[in-house]
Amino acid sequence: MVIESDKLRPRHASLSRQTGFADQPRDFDWLRQNIPCQHACPAGTDIPGYLAAIAADDFAGAYRINLGDNVFPGVLGRVCSRPCEPACRHGWEGLGEPVAICASKRAADYGRTHDPVILPAIFPETGKRVAVVGAGVAGLAVARDLARYGHAVTVYERHRTPGGMLNQGIPEFRLPRYVIDREIEQVRLCGVAIECGVDIGSDLSLRDLIGGHDAVILAAGTLSPNIPDLPGKMLDGIEHGLPFLLDANEHRRDVLQGDIVVVGGGFTAMDCARTALRLKAGSVKVYYRRSRSEMLVTEEELVELEHEGIPIEYQVSPVGYSGAAGRIEQVRFVRTKLGSPDAGGRRRPESIPGSEFDVPVSGVLLATGQVPENTWIDAEGMLDAESRLTRGNAAHTGVPPVFIAGDFALGATTLIDAIG
Repeated sequence: MVIESDKLRPRHASLSRQTGFADQPRDFDWLRQNIPCQHACPAGTDIPGYLAAIAADDFAGAYRINLGDNVFPGVLGRVCSRPCEPACRHGWEGLGEPVAICASKRAADYGRTHDPVILPAIFPETGKRVAVVGAGVAGLAVARDLARYGHAVTVYERHRTPGGMLNQGIPEFRLPRYVIDREIEQVRLCGVAIECGVDIGSDLSLRDLIGGHDAVILAAGTLSPNIPDLPGKMLDGIEHGLPFLLDANEHRRDVLQGDIVVVGGGFTAMDCARTALRLKAGSVKVYYRRSRSEMLVTEEELVELEHEGIPIEYQVSPVGYSGAAGRIEQVRFVRTKLGSPDAGGRRRPESIPGSEFDVPVSGVLLATGQVPENTWIDAEGMLDAESRLTRGNAAHTGVPPVFIAGDFALGATTLIDAIG
């Protein structure tokens, strides 16, 4: 018997089941059509669920719902790249602005308690042992979920504190450390052991981990800076943004004098520029090779930069450095025009001949990307002839018990991409 209302219901708006779990192809189409924000979230966060809890003044419940999927709600409520908001139906033409989904993740800020939340185990203990290399967001996310699935998980971190880029890359003025500490403690309380100050490759070998565990997950991030091969790149005063931020955030570097140029247009560039200003730089300016519309940072990042008086010059690219007595004194830039789109859909910058110009500087911070560092990998069959990681499909490597996750698998991405 066909109910008349079912005949009128659009196919994309119909689930295969009204209760329980639905897993037919049309169910995923239904999700994409009806809850585009959740579909756009790499972690598949139950956005309608936690927004409904907030609307009911259940802030603790909202936080718990969020915690189930993205592991670090308080962190992401401050620094998420928010891919959900452009997809929000409330922002569609004629409907106004998207819901402030990102800020809503900070529901715990409005709750009555800041005590850690412990999610229950999903399955009983399995007797299986898993090692995770890297205590960044990807490593901690996979560790927590595996612990809830009943496995015994140990995370090995080479630095003195867990958190990866949360501590090492994101400045404290953007991300308070108590928020990081609280949410990492929640991972621990799910049964995850975190051992800091352990360098895989020197203190322990990867082969040792493989031999002593049922599975090993490499979530070591992208810690090898990409330094453009330009004339003068070895001059003193030229630094890559990653070690600079690590030095400022972890080792408490407290001064950066003179006129500073930041090269790049991503989140690292924004953090470098704002940190340089706080380290008493005489002036700070950002130079980016594409247009403003091609930048991958959120609009709020650019507003903050403007609010702090840090200018950006668009469509310029460095072509060389010069100086005296081994120290940087100026950067030569060339103006660019935007050509055809690259594989990611952004238009490629193309140099305009004869448009070169020089900028006097005291220092340069390069926010020009980073890649995984593989020299510590000693397991047979994991690296090809060019020392690149061999890949199976999805998260597999060339060695069956070894998997990869986060930026180590994807390349440098955002926190929510790494968690997803």
